[in-house]
Amino acid sequence: MKFWVVKGKTSKILTVFIQDSSSTTGAGLGSLDQTSSIVGGFVREGSTGVALVVDQNVTTEGTYEAPSTAGQVRIGTPANMRTGIYELHFHNDLFATGADAVTISLGGATNMADLMLEVQLSTLDPNTVMRGTDSALLAADINLTAGAVDDVTLVATTTTNSDMRGTDSALLAASINLTGGAVDTVTTLTNKTGFSLAATGLDAIVSTAIGMVEIAKAVWDRVLTGATHNIATSAGRRLRQLEASFVITTGTAQAGGANTITLAAGESTTDDIFQGDRVIIVAGTGTSEHGIIILYNGTTKVATMSQNWVITPDATSEYELSPADVDVETWQHVTVSTSSTTALPVVDAQSISDSTAAADAITEARLAELDAGNLPTDVAAVKSDTAEIGVAGLGLTDLGGMSAGMKAEVNAEVDTALVTTTYAEPAAVPAATASIEEKLSWLAVVARNKITQTATTQIVRNDADGADIGTSAVSDDGVTFIRGEYV
Repeated sequence: MKFWVVKGKTSKILTVFIQDSSSTTGAGLGSLDQTSSIVGGFVREGSTGVALVVDQNVTTEGTYEAPSTAGQVRIGTPANMRTGIYELHFHNDLFATGADAVTISLGGATNMADLMLEVQLSTLDPNTVMRGTDSALLAADINLTAGAVDDVTLVATTTTNSDMRGTDSALLAASINLTGGAVDTVTTLTNKTGFSLAATGLDAIVSTAIGMVEIAKAVWDRVLTGATHNIATSAGRRLRQLEASFVITTGTAQAGGANTITLAAGESTTDDIFQGDRVIIVAGTGTSEHGIIILYNGTTKVATMSQNWVITPDATSEYELSPADVDVETWQHVTVSTSSTTALPVVDAQSISDSTAAADAITEARLAELDAGNLPTDVAAVKSDTAEIGVAGLGLTDLGGMSAGMKAEVNAEVDTALVTTTYAEPAAVPAATASIEEKLSWLAVVARNKITQTATTQIVRNDADGADIGTSAVSDDGVTFIRGEYV
């Protein structure tokens, strides 16, 4: 955005348009104020850059309010204007004499496209130049000696709205021949051999550093479309085709889930059209995340990923869709389909003709799904050997092949269990189905510990004689003595 300001102009208000970077239609961005974190800087020609911050609001629309310092800017929203129109109040130091131009850049707010302001500072006021006493300023400025018009003479008296007409125009016409509203030939040049301006071409543009920079910026900022850049073999068309081979579509997500992303509302309505393509988060939440789409719902725009996200995308996530690294439909010339349980590509074993293809296309987890008749003979041999072992080793009839070292290790483990390891005294009578360890411990208790008996009861005490472990009912009718089960 370009402005013309008179050098030394004070109380200057610039009205600007700020675009919403998330909009695909070029819409303006609303609701910006001193709290929107807008920052940037300015640089006057021949000076170093100075930081800027928009941290003050305009109190009264259209009335200049000076910011506190040169590094501060006030912002306001004019009434009855479309969204994105703002008035900016800059400090007078930006437009002071001593420089011919000042460049201002602002940005940083959420969804704010960078704002570039180029202000030409001039001693001429475009609202009054070529009238009255301003013609004296014109006379002083038009005497140029660096490759431009030299011999422009000002009429002695030019004080009315008829200036630059009559004899004045004759003087101008004598030096510059205008045809069709464009500079055709400069006829009066002082010491400028071979200098001319054509009606067309880059040599008709002022060859200043700023002019060349603006040309380059305009070329690189040009939007490439099929309507305007469709000439066969042109650079614009080649660049457009190159992008199409790497990027299918771009947009801003509507939402995200653990393993899903809801693409922009304007994406394709065809189910699974993006299946197998890669999603890359290029800005916003989850930047640099990427994954492969395995399902796509054209109605809801929900794309399901092959794996969960590390950082779940949301409505701030900007994405690109690019073709998958491998075309799974023709990979290795093997027919590929989608598993009904995992939704991932699987290989049809009928199309595998040799062990090399099998090694490339089949994983160990898939072996059980393949038809044995189509596997290489070495895999069939492995299955045969496995069958001889049998379920849980039932096919093995002789373990005598164990090495001496293995047998020694087994003996050591048994010896530790029987000789070295100690076992605690049982606290209660073991159940009928108790382990060998519990039953052996009970027999040791009954043989070792104190037992008390009355005419009706037998009790086994613990080692400390501090508690009963088991109790049994007893009886004796003079013929048969009976001891009941310990409980």
